Amino acid sequence: NRATLTTMSLTLDTLNAAEQAEVARIRETLGVCSWGHTIRTSRRIARAILADGWWTWNGRFCDPIVKPVGLGLYDVAAKELEPKP
Repeated sequence: NRATLTTMSLTLDTLNAAEQAEVARIRETLGVCSWGHTIRTSRRIARAILADGWWTWNGRFCDPIVKPVGLGLYDVAAKELEPKP
């Protein structure tokens, strides 16, 4: 759906430079680490990662998982994206 893709793009575009760098750092770290490794971050960053969707890193297809831990903090992890048959 084109409207959904536009909405997702706007989420990353509304982040400031430091927040965009944090999103990139988290995605890079999760792409390198083993599946299930978590990184704690703010709601805004977690929401941007989740809205942007899956990504590839060194041939791995990473799908974000975001879980609230309380006080406005979220654990972000990645799992292997399984292709649909």
